[in-house]
Amino acid sequence: GEIAAFVRRLLDLAPSATDWFTDDDGTTFENDINAVMSAGIGFGCAEGEYCSSAPLRRDEMAQMLVNAFGYPDVETDFFIDDESSLYAPAINALAAVGVTRGCDPPNNTSFCPDRTLSRAEMATFFARALGLGS
Repeated sequence: GEIAAFVRRLLDLAPSATDWFTDDDGTTFENDINAVMSAGIGFGCAEGEYCSSAPLRRDEMAQMLVNAFGYPDVETDFFIDDESSLYAPAINALAAVGVTRGCDPPNNTSFCPDRTLSRAEMATFFARALGLGS
């Protein structure tokens, strides 16, 4: 839910009249979730559910960024630990455009797709996506 609010504010997304999920009804972030969904950026955790109180993983954020910025798929596999992730194509797309460098400096051979995304990582990913940081 917090990530949806961050994305909505950062990208100045329009409100949505569509209520996409039942498990967020009445929550603080319901309008943010609906806006992110209507913009084609968000996705749920299960059929009809968003799981707004669940922490977002790094691979899920990769998919949100690809959805938000339209990065194309690439053939290159940049990391050794993302093969089992549903979002591996998004992870590689982010690496190709320099939005991510990995999670294990200085080698950066891993992405840590299952690790919970920190606020600092989220801010860094978005700053790079917007061309605001290195």
